[in-house]
Amino acid sequence: MQISGIRTGFYAECERVVVDLLTADGAPAGSLGLVGVEYDAAIGIVRINLPLAVTRTAIADLRLDGELADRAYLVDTVAGNLALDIHVAPGSRVALRAFEVASPSRIVVDFKPEPNAPAARGANLGDQLVVTHPIAGTSTPPLQVAGYARSSSSPIEATLHDVPEGPAVSSVAATTTSSTDTWNEFELEFSNPPRGMVYLQVLTPTGDDSPVWLSVDMGPVDDLDESDT
Repeated sequence: MQISGIRTGFYAECERVVVDLLTADGAPAGSLGLVGVEYDAAIGIVRINLPLAVTRTAIADLRLDGELADRAYLVDTVAGNLALDIHVAPGSRVALRAFEVASPSRIVVDFKPEPNAPAARGANLGDQLVVTHPIAGTSTPPLQVAGYARSSSSPIEATLHDVPEGPAVSSVAATTTSSTDTWNEFELEFSNPPRGMVYLQVLTPTGDDSPVWLSVDMGPVDDLDESDT
């Protein structure tokens, strides 16, 4: 089964995103089966975890340009399945619902304004690199770094700096997943990062994209205990 297209429109008071699916031979898909939906309200990303039967996509990413739904990325996840990440426009406060419509099978996600919901902070975007975690601001150890890159099997490196663009004081690296048709997910971790304000750089050392920078407050230096020394 494959994703053949992503459409946007309006229904009642909602912005609607529709994901169309086809069988491997191009016929309209039947029932899709179990689909998992998660919403990270702090950053503003809806993740639709697709079943293993969905193995291909005709679309890697798409600018949705809605007032609420901003971008969509097809992601080859570290768990081994495809996922569709829909990014809410930064600053938006939304309520949402997601469901499947059968015959032919398609996934529908509706967004509507919700003044009492948290404002979406938004991911940090490069041309070929998306950093979803951490969010710029305050964090606690361990510092987990996650996101996705467009190039397949390219190493991803994360470095910590005392000052922006200064010498690195710590670094970690990993390879992404290996699909050539999607964005490829990565996860990195600094188990014992420096305390205080640090500056995180995430990049592909191969030079496929300019780096993504963000500042993170790892907590007061005087909170160190014996295990940190």
